[in-house]
Amino acid sequence: MLEPHPLQLPLIVLVTILSLSTFVIFMYQRAWFDDPARLRALVAAGAVLFATALVLEYAGVHTKNDFFLMLKVPLLSLGLYKAMQWGFVRLFGYQPRDSFWSMDLRLMKDGLFNFLFTVLGLLVPMGLIFGRVL
Repeated sequence: MLEPHPLQLPLIVLVTILSLSTFVIFMYQRAWFDDPARLRALVAAGAVLFATALVLEYAGVHTKNDFFLMLKVPLLSLGLYKAMQWGFVRLFGYQPRDSFWSMDLRLMKDGLFNFLFTVLGLLVPMGLIFGRVL
């Protein structure tokens, strides 16, 4: 029986953390998505991770479950966030606000936006990636 490479587990943990970076930023530093300088940095970092995943994929690097494909998630979920934000602004006329721990009923639309992004921001990119669409 083959033994796993000693770096396999740390690499899986690193890839998972990088893949979920958009969600961590969404939960704790959401203002970064609205700051143009930080948004450019996030898009650049997401593009580097996406390109890394493409290089590994087309170089024929395969693991047991192709976990490195998760490196495509940050850029895709950031794009989905900006598309959802654009739609929210077009529909309601203001930027969605963070409604975490708020019981204010006026923030119900914002809470729905936050919930939808939390669910769709992970499911849509993962479905596209592991469904081999991207």
